[in-house]
Amino acid sequence: MAAAKGFLPSSDSMYEVHGIVTRMEHYACMVDLLGRTGLLVEAMEFVNSMPFMADALVWRTLLGACRVHGNTELGKHAVEMILEQEPNDPAAYILLSNLHASASQWRDVAKIRKSMKEQNLIKEAGYSWIEVENMVHRFHVGDTSHPQAWEIYLEMDQLASRIIEMGYIPDTDFVLHDVEEEQKK
Repeated sequence: MAAAKGFLPSSDSMYEVHGIVTRMEHYACMVDLLGRTGLLVEAMEFVNSMPFMADALVWRTLLGACRVHGNTELGKHAVEMILEQEPNDPAAYILLSNLHASASQWRDVAKIRKSMKEQNLIKEAGYSWIEVENMVHRFHVGDTSHPQAWEIYLEMDQLASRIIEMGYIPDTDFVLHDVEEEQKK
């Protein structure tokens, strides 16, 4: 814990030296740093030592680290804290579902998804975008509405084949469906 505290200057020094008022985002960044390095106990201790109650952003950050490092128990606690503050947040349910999926706990995944459906909680689909010649093109998984969708998917397939030929091995640890290994590629 001392190491964690040493990374984040006191709010007094941040303000006195840099004119920065310590905000929740600073604490969330620290939790992210600790979580990315696998120091989940330290991250939790850091959250508990904050001068104010952690918000849902801090807990989501910790939950994401729990998923990466497979700490289901701490992840469940983070979800409880998120839902205490934002009971209708579908992201918390999705992150918990993903945590169970990464541990191949498919019954728990099904229970969470069923609970979301019963509560009418729907997660907005993520998307990617690219700007080409001052025009923004937006895509989401399986999107075929773009006028050049088929050409884009063909190019993506060709790129995927080329990088696999060059020796790329996909990290399928985060494919969160109960599917055969070949389908994950």
